[in-house]
Amino acid sequence: MDVSAGGEFSFLIPAGQGNRFRAIIDAATFVRLRSTDGAGGCPGDSLMRVFQVLPDGSRTSLGENNDDELNAPCSRLEGNLAAGIYDVELFNVGAAPVEFVLEVTIGGVCGDGERTPDEECDDGNLADGDACSATCETEIVDVTAGGDFAAGFGAGQADYFSFTVAVAADVVLATRDGAGGCPGDTSIRLLRQQPDGTFALVVDVLDGPLAPCAELSANLPAGVYVAIVNGPAAVPAYVLSVELNQPALDLGVGGVFDRPGFAAGQADVFPLTIDAPSQVTIFTSNADGSLNCVAGTDTLMSLFNAANAQLALNDDAAGRGLCSQITIALQPGTYSVRIAGYQDGAVGPYRITAQIAPQ
Repeated sequence: MDVSAGGEFSFLIPAGQGNRFRAIIDAATFVRLRSTDGAGGCPGDSLMRVFQVLPDGSRTSLGENNDDELNAPCSRLEGNLAAGIYDVELFNVGAAPVEFVLEVTIGGVCGDGERTPDEECDDGNLADGDACSATCETEIVDVTAGGDFAAGFGAGQADYFSFTVAVAADVVLATRDGAGGCPGDTSIRLLRQQPDGTFALVVDVLDGPLAPCAELSANLPAGVYVAIVNGPAAVPAYVLSVELNQPALDLGVGGVFDRPGFAAGQADVFPLTIDAPSQVTIFTSNADGSLNCVAGTDTLMSLFNAANAQLALNDDAAGRGLCSQITIALQPGTYSVRIAGYQDGAVGPYRITAQIAPQ
C-alpha cells in the first residue's frame, strides 16, 4: 500500500502477521509513523520496522520500535528522511487479530499537538496569544498587567511568559483550569534578567496547594522576569493566574531603586512628592551602582512641576560618564522625574538614587 501522501490507513492484521507499506519521499522531510486505534489509543501490541529501498532493490534497515513510550504497546518511529523510497512494516505481535490504524505524518502539521523539528512548539491549536502561535512559533506572553492567561503545551514542550517588576513586589503565579481546579501536572521555572542581558534561575516550583498544579509566591526585586511553564506530560489547556502587587514608587521617600530599563522610544516617569523645603539630588547609575555609565545606560533626566513645566534637564553629569544627575532646591509640592534614553534610545537595567535633604 502506498502511504506517500500521509494520512491514516486502517487494516486488520492477524496474530503473528504483518503488513508492508511504501512511501516515496520527494525531498528531505520529517516523517512520523504511529500505530494506533485511530482515536489516540492503542488496540494491541505491534512491532514497526522501517527500511530504505536502494537503487538495486535491496533494503537497508533504519530502525524498529516495539513499544511507543507515549502509547504502549503500540509502535512509533519518527525522524528526518532524505529523498528516496522507504518500506514500512507493521507486525501484530499479540495473540489475536487486531484492527490497527497506521498514522503517517509527512512534514510538520501545526496544531496537532505533536512538535516536529520544523516547529518551535505545537500546543494542539491554531490560536495566537497562548504562548504558541498559530504558526507554531514560540510566543513570550507579557503578563505584567496581571490576570488570567489561557495557554497549553504539548509533550516535551513549554510555555514562556514575561513580566516586569517596577519596584520590589509580591508576585503570585499559579497554574489552574480557570474554574478552581487543576488541569494537569505543571511546574514553573522563574528566571531574572541580569545586567549583561542573560537570564539566571531564581526558583523552580513544582506542586502548589492545588497539586499537581504549580504555584509560585515570592517577593521579587525590580527586574525583568521570564516564567517557563511545562510538565512531565502534555497539558493542552490551562490558565496561568498572575498577581503583581506592586507598591507605587515615589522618589520623595528617598532611596536607591533598581530599574529594568526600557525599549527605544519609551521612558520611565516617577512621581516626586516633597513635604518640606528640601535640597534634592537625583542621579542614575549602572545596575551595579557604578557611576561611569556607558552606552547601554545613556540616560536623559528631566524634572517637571505639577503643571508639567520643565524645571531642570541633564544629559551627562560631570564625572559620571553617560549617567544623569539633577540637584535642585524644591519647595513642598508634587513633581515628576522622567528618565529617557539619549536620542530616545533603549536603556538597559539601571539604578536611580534619590537623596532628599530637608532645609
